Amino acid sequence: TAKRVQSFARPRGITVQPTDVNAVVEGTLQFLGSPSQRGIQVRTELGDVPSVDGDAYTLQEVLFNLCTNAFAAMPNGGTLTLRTRTLGHGDEDSPDSVAIEVADTGVGIPRVYLEKVFEPFFTTRSDSGGTGLGLGLCRMLVSEMGGRMEVQSVVGRGTVFRIVLNPAKTPAVYAS
Repeated sequence: TAKRVQSFARPRGITVQPTDVNAVVEGTLQFLGSPSQRGIQVRTELGDVPSVDGDAYTLQEVLFNLCTNAFAAMPNGGTLTLRTRTLGHGDEDSPDSVAIEVADTGVGIPRVYLEKVFEPFFTTRSDSGGTGLGLGLCRMLVSEMGGRMEVQSVVGRGTVFRIVLNPAKTPAVYAS
């Protein structure tokens, strides 16, 4: 908890550079442990997306946090899907943005809470020790990379967190 509070107060060393988001997603999967032991199936749907302006380590941290939250939202099992795709028209004036989505088939977030999920210290998980700092920190980190985060949810059907980043002007030099 103290480390997350410090993260809000202290600037991070994010290095925005061309980043291969598909490699970041695949790297994140290695850190998730064995979700199948919890009755959770993990799927990937990796699109043919360009490199983005991002920081591989930071993106991995954000994705890990979103996946951990998704696991908590599926106490009786379900499906976690990590997806990458392009958004936009792809013309010269408006190049495609890249979306990374973390979708679960969990309990969902009530509409009354959707506007608050990114607020520091807001949590609905009082019994599991949630601090309410994770999603706010994720949004801040994505914003520092020039991107944005969005959320959609339906109670009883699940939640999708979407990270939208700008395409890099040059290909990724290295992956995560």
